[in-house]
Formats: sequence, structure tokens, C-alpha cells
Amino acid sequence: RSRGLGDVYKRQFVTQARIFQVCFSLVGVQSRLVNLVPVFLGSLFINAVAPSGGTAGLALYVDDAVQRGQSGARATVGTVLGVVGSYAGFGLILIFGLVYLALQASIRIHEIIAAVALLIFTLVLTSLLALGAARPQTLFRVLSLFQQVVNSLAQRLGRDDVLDEDWSEETGAEFAAAAEVARNQPWGLVSILGWATLS
Repeated sequence: RSRGLGDVYKRQFVTQARIFQVCFSLVGVQSRLVNLVPVFLGSLFINAVAPSGGTAGLALYVDDAVQRGQSGARATVGTVLGVVGSYAGFGLILIFGLVYLALQASIRIHEIIAAVALLIFTLVLTSLLALGAARPQTLFRVLSLFQQVVNSLAQRLGRDDVLDEDWSEETGAEFAAAAEVARNQPWGLVSILGWATLS
């Protein structure tokens, strides 16, 4: 039984790494699946140590690409696509699961709350991507407003700014670039969603 579970995990590691390989290919970053699997495992560790919605480990993908002589900026855009695609693919499975549990009358309130929170997070990510494709300037304004609110709350609590001064500009540029890739290569986005759902 444990061996069968191990095989499931191995397949998940490969499919997760494949998501980022597809994303990298869309932005012109060369990568090999066999090299991305250990990077994925490293990102899992970092995300466990520093929880941040699964984004803390993304720096490993960028660092790995740079060490292989690839563009760090393009790799960053690829990781944005990977994160959005992963959450969107999981969101599809989550909605199906919620409907199934509701039909079986076996869903609990804490499961609904957790699922809704994750779906909202997924919706925010996909909305930022869509906004970057349709109205990049609006995206920058939204992120700038968010940055001001977060830093203002931090200051009221007697803490330094949580988000750096150029956070909104850098994040907006990454989402806008990722949105441009998704708009120009829609079948690539479908492939990402397919691999994410499979994973």
C-alpha cells in the first residue's frame, strides 16, 4: 500500500514539474523535466518552512534558470503562469469535490470555509492575470492601492513596511507580462491547466 502511495507522489512530483516546464517553454526559458523535479521538491520544503500561499519557493525556479544561463526575468514570468495555472487547475477539482460532497450531504462548515478561502485566492490570482491582459494600467493602480493599505496597516501596528516601495511596480510588470504570454499563446494556457488538473 505504501509503495502505491509512493508511486502517486512520484507522479505528482513529475506533473508539478511539468507545469513549470510548459510555462518556461512559453516564455522562452529552456529547461529539462529531470532537472525541475528536484527544484519542485526544494520549493515544497521552502513553502513548508515559510508559508506564503505556495509562492515562497518560486525563487528556486528563477535561481535555477539563472544558474543555467537563462533569463531571470522570463523565468519569473513563467513562474507566475505556473502558480496561477496550478491554483486554477486545483480550483476545478475543488469545485467538483464541493458539489459531490454537497450532493452526498456530507459536507461540513469548516470544509466550506476553507474551500471558499482557497477559491477566493485563486480568483484573485486569475483576476490579476486577466486585468494585466485587458487593462495593465488599472492593474498597476490596484496593486499600488493594495500596497498602500498593507503598509498603512503595518505602520499602525508599529511595524516597518511589509511591501517594498517598488513591489507594486514589479508585481504588476510580472503579471502583465504573464498575461501577454497567455493571450498570445492560449493553447499554452490550456496545456498548463491540463497538467495542473492532472497533477
